[in-house]
Amino acid sequence: MSTTTTYQYLEPHSGSHYKQLFVKGTEFLASDVYSAAYQRGTEDDRTPEEVAEDFRIPVEAVYEAIRYCESKPVEIAYDQRRADLFFEAIGANHPEYKDRPQELYRPMTAEAWARINRQLEEEFGAL
Repeated sequence: MSTTTTYQYLEPHSGSHYKQLFVKGTEFLASDVYSAAYQRGTEDDRTPEEVAEDFRIPVEAVYEAIRYCESKPVEIAYDQRRADLFFEAIGANHPEYKDRPQELYRPMTAEAWARINRQLEEEFGAL
């Protein structure tokens, strides 16, 4: 028997290539809200209340995004892996890319996207 979690403030965005949830009625990824609220022990740390004010969302949405992200959903791992494979495909992972982007950049092709999608399917199955 599987357990499904329902959220009051988070939802998927149909048509988005992102698999993870967004804050309802916004374009904010739950992981972006979580990252803004994550406590690193530095002077730049912000409280969930400050993050809510910055993002103009209810503070309850911030807490829900934190709970969602801390549950380590496979969708976030998928999105991160997709981004990693994309940056690798365009050459952005090269150690000198920052200094020589025009020389090292590789445009995305249909074949590169197909490789990325096959890799994701192998690693995560159908999401």
